[in-house]
Amino acid sequence: MPADTPVLTCPVAPADAGWLSKSNGRACFGFGFIPREDGLLMTIRAQIGGLQIYWVSEMADPEVWAAIDKWKKVKRVPVLLETQEGERIDHAFGVFDLPAGTLRNEAHRHGPDPVPTAQRLHGIVSYVGSGVLQTRATTDVLGVPLQQVLANVMLTERFAPFVKASPVPA
Repeated sequence: MPADTPVLTCPVAPADAGWLSKSNGRACFGFGFIPREDGLLMTIRAQIGGLQIYWVSEMADPEVWAAIDKWKKVKRVPVLLETQEGERIDHAFGVFDLPAGTLRNEAHRHGPDPVPTAQRLHGIVSYVGSGVLQTRATTDVLGVPLQQVLANVMLTERFAPFVKASPVPA
């Protein structure tokens, strides 16, 4: 893969890291979307055994689509999982094959692109932090029940200015 290939990352709690060793090579990767009143959210999802990981962004985020375009060229998606326990940091790296054909979310690629604001970022973070993804998640690997679901917000440059800013207006 080219050196500039974007890598999906996810912190994994030490208590959840054990799920990685129980995968028996059973894994899958895919894309989707979540309709919301304020627009569509894109989901990128990997399942490794009973561990499922979501990455969530605005559907029209041009940086996420640029990453997807690079993955489409190499037909693969690199993923880096990081576990930290005290001073010790462990990494698990893997590469998923990109699903063949048109991705589930591509029909919405050129939809409305809401202006990034602190409130929009707060809305995405609140949604991901609400636990709704975990309660509604279903397995993507036939015969492998979910044991743990992790959810992440994809922070791209368009939202970076709002990370240190208060997400709640005064």
